Amino acid sequence: MKFRSLNQQLLLVGMIVLAIVLALAALSITTLLTLRSKANHLIIAGQQAALSNELNTNMVRAASEMATFINTRNNVYKEETSNAVARGEQILVQLTELGKVEGQEPGAQELLNRQSNLLKQLHQDVNAISSLSDAQIAQNKAGVLDLLFDYEDPAAKLQADLTNYFAQENATNQQEVATAIRDVIASVIAILCTLTLMLGLMAILLQRQIIRPLLALSAAARSVSNGNLQHNVPVTNYDQIGDLQWSFNQMVINLREQRATLEQHAAELSYAASEAQSARLLAEEANRAKSAFLSTMSHELRTPLTAILGYTELIKLGTAELNGLAPHLEHDLGQVEGAGKHLLNLINDVLDISKIEAGKATLTVEDFDLRMVVNEVVLAVRPLIDRNSNILRDHTPDVPIRMRSDPTKVRQVLFNLIGNAAKFTEKGAIELNLEIERFAEHDWAVFRVSDTGVGIATEQIPKLFQYFSQIDDSRTRKYGGTGMGLALSRQLCLLLGGDIWVDSELNHGSTFTVRLPLNAEAIAST
Repeated sequence: MKFRSLNQQLLLVGMIVLAIVLALAALSITTLLTLRSKANHLIIAGQQAALSNELNTNMVRAASEMATFINTRNNVYKEETSNAVARGEQILVQLTELGKVEGQEPGAQELLNRQSNLLKQLHQDVNAISSLSDAQIAQNKAGVLDLLFDYEDPAAKLQADLTNYFAQENATNQQEVATAIRDVIASVIAILCTLTLMLGLMAILLQRQIIRPLLALSAAARSVSNGNLQHNVPVTNYDQIGDLQWSFNQMVINLREQRATLEQHAAELSYAASEAQSARLLAEEANRAKSAFLSTMSHELRTPLTAILGYTELIKLGTAELNGLAPHLEHDLGQVEGAGKHLLNLINDVLDISKIEAGKATLTVEDFDLRMVVNEVVLAVRPLIDRNSNILRDHTPDVPIRMRSDPTKVRQVLFNLIGNAAKFTEKGAIELNLEIERFAEHDWAVFRVSDTGVGIATEQIPKLFQYFSQIDDSRTRKYGGTGMGLALSRQLCLLLGGDIWVDSELNHGSTFTVRLPLNAEAIAST
């Protein structure tokens, strides 16, 4: 079968329909123009008839008014005669102009000539009579009156001829208009019938070439969507629809192949997921065991360590009472006490981390003055700041700030941040800023701890908040640290409903920002 695209078929049908419609439209336009011409002719003929009757009436009136003037010698009737003649001349001009519109018919032109001649003769006789003296009129009054009355018969004859002519003309025009109307109606009916026929043919073409194949494709698509990948559709057309049918069958073939591949991959993934689940369970169990071990060890280590610190304090007190008998002993005991406190802080951090990872960390929420907490932290961290000859600039508000949260954890976060700034800054400046901001329909305390210390390289920043992560081993050796402080601070901030982040530049200092809700319970409930 010769290939012919669907758009070619539709274009061919459309061109045929268009050609037929254009031909019928041209015929209809011609018929309408004819109808218009006949209607105009009918209207003009009617106007001519009316004006001709009015012209005859004015001529008879002029003769009658002139006769009355002869009898009464009243100038009013003479004036009326002049008006009637003048109106007749105006009508004659109108009749002449109407005749030029459609072309004057011979019969109408002959009647118009008769009216014109009669009006001219009347005009001449009226002028002649008006120029007569009273004596002249009195001498020949009967003759003058007879002259005027003689216009009645020609006028009546002319009126009868006009009536007959325009009656015939009107009948002819009406018949021609009726014929033209019938032709227009016939043309419209022919156009409508042709359009109906062509639309019917196009509907049949669409039903056969488009709708039926598309319905079959739709049914096949529903079957495929329900999982039946064995459903194919026959290729019935050699056009775009046929191409669509072929493409659909190829799609079904590809889906069958892909399903087989997916089923194989699903089996492999199921096995891998089972293995991953087992590994995850083992990892969770190991993490729980680690957390339990760290918690147990922290408790076990903290008890003797606390005892060691207590005995160290007692020994220092006893050494002071020896009045300097062992001067080196006080220094050594100070070293032991410092190492013990450092180890105790480390153990406390490990214990806090293990609680957080195990999901056992809780908040002790209470109302407190945030300003007092800040003062306590600044007082506690002051020795660390002075040790490296640093300056602390406290820009926190001097007024009470009510906060409902866990003051111990807030204090711990601030101590870690300011302590880190003091540790990594030498002969520099540390700034503490506190602002109250409105964010997400809640009030927040925003702390910014800035320093002029060593700073952090950009690529090292992601490691800051990871447990046991040190960004630089050389710094660890120089400044100390375990890599838990910032990681623990971030976990505490999250537990309090806030967060922490840092902006830093190597060798130019760092700025840590902490945002905590003034009401931790309100944040927890949202």
